Amino acid sequence: MRLTPEEMKALGVKESEDKVSKTVKVDFEALSSELLCMSDLQAGKFLRLLCMQAGMGAVPEESMNAIARNDAVVRAMFRRTEKGYQNVRLAEAMLQSAAFSESRSENRKEKAEKPQKLKYGEFVEMTTKEFETLADLYGRTAADKMVEVLDNYKGSSGKKYKSDYRAILTWVVKKVEQEFPGLIVRGKGAYANPDENPFS
Repeated sequence: MRLTPEEMKALGVKESEDKVSKTVKVDFEALSSELLCMSDLQAGKFLRLLCMQAGMGAVPEESMNAIARNDAVVRAMFRRTEKGYQNVRLAEAMLQSAAFSESRSENRKEKAEKPQKLKYGEFVEMTTKEFETLADLYGRTAADKMVEVLDNYKGSSGKKYKSDYRAILTWVVKKVEQEFPGLIVRGKGAYANPDENPFS
């Protein structure tokens, strides 16, 4: 019986403007001022109904009638909806919590979907797709040489890059072109010399 965020929006409950919050914010100042205006019996009824709404999404009419009875002060704190009765402040907090949980879930999915980096040398790591892109652009032999050049540089200098693939594109390609003229062969996975295939 829990209400979805879409149902809460349809009821006129607005999403919180505070995008930084990492927890459900309940306006305790407003809640305490409401409670101070109630008798102890009314406050107990109000809190019991809030707990019921938090657990079920809305308070069923039978429960509202059984707990609040004819108490106009307690009933005034809740709005009647198709699903039952709701306190608007709590519904807003629940909507904010659901939106935050959904965004955290999406962030976890994005992190889990990152492609795995493989070692192409002692110090060089990149995804299979990145290495295949290098091989397609410059030829397999040149891609292997680029990995070797970067691997030697990183091993001797201790330098680390956020992306070894980007480092190769930034400066290693030019270095290989200068130091090994004719090694770069344009075409899909081509080898300058098929006998030089280090993986065969």
